[in-house]
Amino acid sequence: MVQVRFVDITKSFRWFRFPCCGKCYPCDVCHDDAEDHLMTIANRMICGHCCKEQPFALEKPCNACHQLMTKSRSAFWEGGKGCRDKTKMNRDDARKYANTNKTISRKAQEKAKPTKKKDSK
Repeated sequence: MVQVRFVDITKSFRWFRFPCCGKCYPCDVCHDDAEDHLMTIANRMICGHCCKEQPFALEKPCNACHQLMTKSRSAFWEGGKGCRDKTKMNRDDARKYANTNKTISRKAQEKAKPTKKKDSK
């Protein structure tokens, strides 16, 4: 099976067919560079895995081969920019449940309580 990936868009496995000229390009910038007419937004796309042409669908797999046309985005701790919201983390991620069973000492609990001032009369 032939897989085609473009140099300028490294996370995409799809081409776009532009209705203004009927030609296929990996992105609108490539279309503008190669053509001298105004671009019309693409309404068809071609899978880079199986070369099947189909209607444009954002972030949906191919209708024929069921492969993703864009690279899946991970929320793993990528250089400190990953997912830190424990409600959105994967259940298999060990960091999601880190420190959940930690107990708090009585001394720490007493420090956390607001102190009452005694009235001096």
